[in-house]
Amino acid sequence: MTSSKKSPARGVQWLALLVGAFFFWVLLPGILLYLSAWIDVWAHIPPLPLGVVGAWLGVLLATAGLLLALWVVYVQMTIGQGTPLPFMPTQQLVQEGPFAFSRNPLFLGGLAYYFGLALAVGSLSALFLLAIGAIGLHLYVTKVEEAELEARFGETYQAYKRRVPRWIAFRKERHD
Repeated sequence: MTSSKKSPARGVQWLALLVGAFFFWVLLPGILLYLSAWIDVWAHIPPLPLGVVGAWLGVLLATAGLLLALWVVYVQMTIGQGTPLPFMPTQQLVQEGPFAFSRNPLFLGGLAYYFGLALAVGSLSALFLLAIGAIGLHLYVTKVEEAELEARFGETYQAYKRRVPRWIAFRKERHD
């Protein structure tokens, strides 16, 4: 089963992706880091004692998360004929590439990116804010996004859901 929505023009998709990328990968992380720095000063929270090694691990993790996100977007545009944006969704259920290992690889890439940034700056409050955001996003995925995918793709999505875990493949059992 495929979606009945018509795929928007490539130029419109790219423009929407650039705006979305700026928001989720530049503006929102900037707000997170600014807010966490303010909280750290206000609450007298010392930096995480990770030093240069922790900062470099954070940079590597953030880079890995960004690369995973780019792979996800590429696969969604080429195979799914859409974007990760809810108002320009894929026209086909994508089960290849990173989607063969996780039903939400963009979430994982984003989480790695933000977590890496928090480690790079050594901010405990950034990690706390990130945990709150991750819980909120998890609730959105489980309550809204999965229901929408089930409505659009029916049994194809249900079979995919049974086969591929929501987050990371640790086991081969049912992955609700």
